[in-house]
Amino acid sequence: MLFTLIGYDDLFKKYFNTYKYMVYHIAYTKLNDHQLAEDVMQETFYKLSKNIDRLKTEDDVKYWLITVAGNCAKSALARKNNKTVLLEDVEEQAGSGGTEHIFIYQEMVKELNMALDTLEPKYMELIVQKYYYNKTVREIARTFSIPYTTACFRLHRGLKILEQKLRGRGFDLRDLEGRR
Repeated sequence: MLFTLIGYDDLFKKYFNTYKYMVYHIAYTKLNDHQLAEDVMQETFYKLSKNIDRLKTEDDVKYWLITVAGNCAKSALARKNNKTVLLEDVEEQAGSGGTEHIFIYQEMVKELNMALDTLEPKYMELIVQKYYYNKTVREIARTFSIPYTTACFRLHRGLKILEQKLRGRGFDLRDLEGRR
């Protein structure tokens, strides 16, 4: 479906009016800062304006916005904190096993992130919210405006798919949990 420039403007306005509160809420819950949340919202919708022609359905737009808002908020938080990770901190996370355990832990986290990136957004975003941001399933359901049971199902299904992907790469989720 081709849109004229005016058609894209109208579509963008529709998506902005429909999803601005959702995008703001995602950013604010991660950042707990109104100004940064507004900045993330602006950045997210700017990116939408550059990619609107690639998104086919309204569901695609919604999940794309959720993903991009989350990533932008994560980047903003990293910039805000601007912390340097010290080797001692990494050793503490990996346990007292020394540099070999640190390397193994880092490789496992890298594999986990690569496997997460291959999941459908409807699964990936719920897993990220639950395990990276420690949200409850009820909070996640509210954030994504989906029923609680749908959030539970997607989280469970996403974890099963993730587990299969990691097993295919020679890793087990229990190994990663044991290193924390």
